[in-house]
Amino acid sequence: MYRTLEDKGLIESRQKIGSYIKDNTSGKNIEKLTSKREVVCEEIKKYITENKYKQGEYLVSVRKLSEIISVPFATVMVSLNRLVSEGIIEKKPNGFLVKTVDFEVMNLEQQTLTEKIAEHINRYIKKNLKPGDKLPSNNAMADMFNVSVKTIHDAVKILSVAGIIKTRRGYYGTVVTRNDKEDNVPYYYEQVEQSIKKYIAENSKVGDKLPSIKNFVEVFNVSAKTIKNALDNLEADGYINFVRGKYGGTFVLNIPTVYEKGYTWLALSPEFEQMN
Repeated sequence: MYRTLEDKGLIESRQKIGSYIKDNTSGKNIEKLTSKREVVCEEIKKYITENKYKQGEYLVSVRKLSEIISVPFATVMVSLNRLVSEGIIEKKPNGFLVKTVDFEVMNLEQQTLTEKIAEHINRYIKKNLKPGDKLPSNNAMADMFNVSVKTIHDAVKILSVAGIIKTRRGYYGTVVTRNDKEDNVPYYYEQVEQSIKKYIAENSKVGDKLPSIKNFVEVFNVSAKTIKNALDNLEADGYINFVRGKYGGTFVLNIPTVYEKGYTWLALSPEFEQMN
């Protein structure tokens, strides 16, 4: 709750001091930002509408719904509970059932607060800094963009993964490593995860071996750690299996269902289709 109030610019938190009401008389614009939970809520509502669910009918399992709308299990759970609080669905021992179909589906911009702030910081870098320059502190940027320090921290991590900045401890701080003066779209491991799922669905069958992490790194132009995070999630969801040894690798266990209406896929290079 406090995080939400911070990101709306209503309160400010300081370490070892506490939270206090923020002075909003400075004339700063507070941008309306969309959380991932809000986007997923609308995707679930759209799924209910498109599949003509009736009042009293049970939804598919949470895991199945996660596969259908291509969103992590935990995020779907949080969003379902939000819809419960809004009176749209009801939680039962056997799952979630539709309580009412009398609702509207809003067309929200599918971008989280953190992603938007990452874009703002990237634009600030292009306009004001060059490689080797030091980025302002997280506290300074939180005040600059009128969001919480935690949101700035998460946005900085996104830009770090994209290779635009490099974070260092202590006096050296965060420095710019790249400024192409063009729109560098940050990559997020969840988006990479969805693209790998799409690749599996379109190009693989159970038992097939996936391309190596090195190949995925070349395709998506992200760090090996980002690819590993995405693959770890897919393994936890039962889509792939890691096998060690001479004949090891990453093998397909299940073919995911992709639901492309909800999210835009990362662009894949033509070479990607030839890797398998």
